[in-house]
Amino acid sequence: MQNEQKDGPEPLKVFIVGSPRSGTSVLLRAMQNVVGLRAHGESHVIPAVAQAIFHLRVYYRRFKDNPGDLLIRQLPIDRIEAPLLDSIRAFYYEIYDGQGWADKTPSDEAVHSAHLIRRIFPDARIIVTHRNGIEVVDSYRRKFGGSFRESCENWKRVMEGVELLRQRCDDILEVDQFDFTNAFEEVALRIACYIHREDLAGQLADFLFSNRKDRLSTHDWSRRLTIHDVSWTDEEKSIFLEVCGDAMVKHGYSII
Repeated sequence: MQNEQKDGPEPLKVFIVGSPRSGTSVLLRAMQNVVGLRAHGESHVIPAVAQAIFHLRVYYRRFKDNPGDLLIRQLPIDRIEAPLLDSIRAFYYEIYDGQGWADKTPSDEAVHSAHLIRRIFPDARIIVTHRNGIEVVDSYRRKFGGSFRESCENWKRVMEGVELLRQRCDDILEVDQFDFTNAFEEVALRIACYIHREDLAGQLADFLFSNRKDRLSTHDWSRRLTIHDVSWTDEEKSIFLEVCGDAMVKHGYSII
């Protein structure tokens, strides 16, 4: 695959990660409609690459202390990973014809693997969306159904990934979906400055204000949802407190 990057300044590259139901979609649309970046609905490319590297390294480490004459111990991992990352870099430039793009993946895997973006695109802008765990779990269940415990554990894994990403990348931008509604001008300015498009702050604010609602949530968006506001069973509330309680407190979200 040939690198399709064109001569001139580097294109703007915005990567959006976060839990499902945390505002990644409205932020992607803002990048498309206001900033003019090209995009697909969802990506999942970086987590796939991270999985490949992870499993390669795990298999490799199985033989690290084996005293036998094993060829795998001479396998140059870095020389294998580098061409892979080069091919992903070329892939993006080819897909988007060397122009700027926005890339959105809403999942716990995306947050945990977002540090890999820096190895592929050192100048990329990484935006991480947050949301109160009660709201995420409730909205996620309304849209996707599935196991209540798994919905809780997914949100917890996302927040654990955010903590790790803060340690690995000191220049990410974190935004809370609550601010899309209640502090849209401030969060729009933060986003505009982060992507070096301060001239678009006003347009971004207008877009966030006009596209701020989660249509699956019916509570008053001027305040955060609490555990008393949801129609969960006592067992479900107990599961949420067991799985997410400590993370809610740690990240400054009120439970009651």
